[in-house]
Amino acid sequence: MSDEARQLGEGLVRKFEEHGFNVQSFSYIRENYLSNKDRKSEYSSLSAFGKKDKLTELQATLTEKEQEIELDIDFGPQVGDQCPDLPVKIASSGEDKTLVFAEDDPKAYLIDFWATWCGPCQGPMAHNQEMLEHNPNWEGKAEIVCISLDDSNEAVNKRIEERKWNKVTSYWAGEQGFGAEAPQKFNVNGIPKCVLVKGGKVLWAGHPSERKLEEDINGLIEGKDLVQKVQPGAGEAAPIITQEEHNQMFERAHAKLEEFKQAHPALKAPEVISVYEWSLKKGVVGEKYSFYICGAFLSKYKDIGESFITSITEIFPNHINRIRYEETNAIERGTQCSLCNKNFGTDDVQYHCLFCDPKHYHCEECHNLPREGNGSAKLAHPHYVYRISKEADHLDELRFGPNRIPKNEPLAEDPADRTHRGVGCDNKNDPEGGCDGSVVGIRYKCAHCPDYDYCQNCMAKWAAGGTESMINTARNMGHLMSHVFIVIDFSVY
Repeated sequence: MSDEARQLGEGLVRKFEEHGFNVQSFSYIRENYLSNKDRKSEYSSLSAFGKKDKLTELQATLTEKEQEIELDIDFGPQVGDQCPDLPVKIASSGEDKTLVFAEDDPKAYLIDFWATWCGPCQGPMAHNQEMLEHNPNWEGKAEIVCISLDDSNEAVNKRIEERKWNKVTSYWAGEQGFGAEAPQKFNVNGIPKCVLVKGGKVLWAGHPSERKLEEDINGLIEGKDLVQKVQPGAGEAAPIITQEEHNQMFERAHAKLEEFKQAHPALKAPEVISVYEWSLKKGVVGEKYSFYICGAFLSKYKDIGESFITSITEIFPNHINRIRYEETNAIERGTQCSLCNKNFGTDDVQYHCLFCDPKHYHCEECHNLPREGNGSAKLAHPHYVYRISKEADHLDELRFGPNRIPKNEPLAEDPADRTHRGVGCDNKNDPEGGCDGSVVGIRYKCAHCPDYDYCQNCMAKWAAGGTESMINTARNMGHLMSHVFIVIDFSVY
């Protein structure tokens, strides 16, 4: 591929530069996946920045093959330009606000464009929170401004509160998403995208993985100039590996993968992705393999995960470890209803409060008993509760609980609207119908799955055994009958 890639890349770079664009790089990427030998993806891309009015004239000169190349052209403010004012909305209230970055402002700013539905955005957002937690001296000297491109500010608030990202300054771009004024001013057509600003000037714009942002911000606070180069990690030298050596490494790793599956059939093994990159940057050719180990383990399986990862990393040089470990909640079944004192049978559904101490449990009959009054007075218990079915057997593998869900206060009056905004029922595509995807009334959130919800009508179907479509959808998304649900009558997060 090298000769073909070089010929294509050099020709495309030359055309862009002839039309006044500053070309950053041309890359050919090929990805291979350990879990599926037949799965691979190939693509080429070119990144550059320049003026938008030059693009039409340039496009007329491209060949059919050149037109297939993915273009990442930044028409937004460049390094040294004045940072534009950004019209946004305060995420918590939806009120309008304009962010102004003045020349005499001594603060350093990191602007992060993101969205709750963007998987690659979640890691950088978590890192933003971590940087602020680790650097209390940044207060008054640096600020991380996160601008969400979600459809609603409710979705933003829910994610911020759920993940406890309470130190970032959170804004919402507006209903237009990518078309809103703030992302348009920075030509945001892919996320995450970050911008460093100080003294009203744009110092850098790009993907957060391109730089060591914590070091950058500390340097800016100390009065140092930002070094205008890609930080180590995006262009480090790596041993040259032939295709034959690559295939042999994958064969060895695949054997380890099969051993893991046989020993731990209930656990999902990490994925290994090899990324071959041929690049042309400022006339310099680069060629390398990178190996990414991706996945997640519950904390109680950390020893198993570490053992497997060690065996895999021995095979791959210069690997990048993307494994994360999740803390979980453990609950026990109750023996007696706290309301009617009925003893629970082994097949009885029971409800357990996420927050109360001493522990509160109540039975299905008490849960469904009609009650007088308004707001939380109509409920068997005012707080969010776990619904524990007879099938539930993963009571120490709950990802969601008081560590990730804020405690709800009792409501004195009925809410004006019981629509759970920013939430969709995952049974909306059931051919048997009856669900339009909205969640109105009671929301049932899986306490195990990262994002799995039912409306109250679909929950009734699931509790009765589920339709074939529900079962297939659940299986594809990793949701099991034994999972515990959280009952959310009135949403406050």
